[in-house]
Amino acid sequence: MRNLCLDQTEISHFTSKSQKIRVMSESWTPTEIVCAACGSQLQRSVANSKVLDFRCVNCTAEYELKSKSGKFTKKVTDGGYSAMMTRLAESNSPHFFFMSYDMARLYSERFFPGT
Repeated sequence: MRNLCLDQTEISHFTSKSQKIRVMSESWTPTEIVCAACGSQLQRSVANSKVLDFRCVNCTAEYELKSKSGKFTKKVTDGGYSAMMTRLAESNSPHFFFMSYDMARLYSERFFPGT
């Protein structure tokens, strides 16, 4: 069974909730989620990569993680719109992981892949 609790050890120096959840979710994902394409381990991408959070160590599939407190709606907010549109127009656009979380209890409520 997957561990749904988010680790708080790396967030003590952050003040913003969005920064905290980014750090916790990006730390949680490669330890609890495998590649949707081949089932292999994921590794974090280099910090500040444009529209790329994880890469599969086996098949090199690329993933972008989108997380939201509560349920997702029809639209997914993205901070870097132009970078996202540029990346999606490329032949190697990433797959997506969508994660909803409960910030009060610090755990992942739902996690699912998307394309």
